[in-house]
Amino acid sequence: DVSSVFAPFFGIPTATLPVVGRIARMTGAKVIPVFCELSDQGRYHVTLGKPLSGFPSGDP
Repeated sequence: DVSSVFAPFFGIPTATLPVVGRIARMTGAKVIPVFCELSDQGRYHVTLGKPLSGFPSGDP
């Protein structure tokens, strides 16, 4: 894919999409990591992390 950027993922070059960084750079928006986990009871637990500092870094 032309819009992919390859970045190391556990030591393996992996195609990623740089769209989050581009949108953050264009708008000045903070980027917040989100983690979703399915519980044993079949319900989702969503955790919002702290905004990432130094993101985007300018390094594609």
